[in-house]
Amino acid sequence: MVVRERQRAAAALLEGYPALGVKADPAASPPHRLRRAVDTADPGARKLAGEEERALTLAALDLQDPLRVADVEDRCGEWRQGGGGGHRSIVGEAEFPPTPSIRVSSVEQQKQPDRRWIVLAVFGLVAVAVVVAVLIGGGGDSDDDTTTPSTQATSSGCEKVEAPAPKNVSFKAPDQVLEKGKPATAVVKTSCGTFEIELDTERAPKTANSFAFLAEEGFYDDLTFHRIVPGFVIQGGDPEGTGLGGPGYSVDEEPPANLSYTKGVVAMAKSSADPPGRSGSQFYVVTGADAGLPPEYALVGKVSEGFDAISRIEELGGPDEKPKQPVVIEEVSIEQ
Repeated sequence: MVVRERQRAAAALLEGYPALGVKADPAASPPHRLRRAVDTADPGARKLAGEEERALTLAALDLQDPLRVADVEDRCGEWRQGGGGGHRSIVGEAEFPPTPSIRVSSVEQQKQPDRRWIVLAVFGLVAVAVVVAVLIGGGGDSDDDTTTPSTQATSSGCEKVEAPAPKNVSFKAPDQVLEKGKPATAVVKTSCGTFEIELDTERAPKTANSFAFLAEEGFYDDLTFHRIVPGFVIQGGDPEGTGLGGPGYSVDEEPPANLSYTKGVVAMAKSSADPPGRSGSQFYVVTGADAGLPPEYALVGKVSEGFDAISRIEELGGPDEKPKQPVVIEEVSIEQ
């Protein structure tokens, strides 16, 4: 095989390489001997090489600094030298004999660690570190951790939800949807659990009917409990979420004269300017033993089941009677 310099390698580096069986070309003049060498096993290959100039770059045969010998890569059928070696090529036959290795190195180079294995080892360590971090971050408990950040349970037992946008709705006074004296229950599903209200269709037929009408229209869905006063009341049903909104109409019905606002009683809120018994959509649930209110607030009914959910809502009472986190009424349905 004929070995020659490919680009601008330093002179006197190809005087032959006995380790590969390559000797200096005796036929060349002294200046050319600095740039050519011949494989004595096949001296006739020089002419063949002149006819078929297909470069098969295997490696830099750098005799001065073996550490700079580059690896050999097969790029789409072309053997190419990478790295920063002497940039010399071996020009040989069109069908190059098979070789057990695509790396040509000196004895000193074989003692050096292969940089590819070092890179692979580093990537392996990084991959293991990422997997461990994911497992630690997930807590290793994929069976119970199925909630999203917007629905995670808090220490109070309530789901962590975002406050819904205000509603802009308006209804006319409703027709009768409940029969007076007939049992009816409002099932209130919230982000803190579900409770039920036994509607008092006997003593407050108009107020109970209005509450049922708004529930069936989906009015209460996605509203909040905007006022929480521990030991007193929790209040919701305002489409604006400010304590000033309503359904677009009002109902007047005087509450029973002997009504006491004790724990579990559900009544309608009103402003101080409204007459006794007037109501819109805002309601409250008494959480204390006795709210001590005069009988001026229209009666809705009384909590019959799920007071533990109301207690969870009460625990979220914060400064200025506002909740520490949003408490959403997800749905109110009526069962008759």
